Amino acid sequence: MNLELTDQAGKVAASIGSPELGGMQSVSDLSRDGANLIMAWEMDAQGQFVTAMMTLEPNGENLSATLEVADGQFMAEGVGAKAGS
Repeated sequence: MNLELTDQAGKVAASIGSPELGGMQSVSDLSRDGANLIMAWEMDAQGQFVTAMMTLEPNGENLSATLEVADGQFMAEGVGAKAGS
């Protein structure tokens, strides 16, 4: 998945997605828990909308990611790196 974080009038904004999941989608809810960024949105999975939540945790130069879809019915963990790294 691709993640784009931007500054919109001094606040963090995010878009997340992949070509397989219908492209980029705006994240509707962003919050922090310490150094972690928590994102929640409704994911369009081939015309079916399901809830999604991702927690990003700093991990050196990377980010550890935990994704929960459909209120925890599907979970995945991984590590993200900045594009070009």
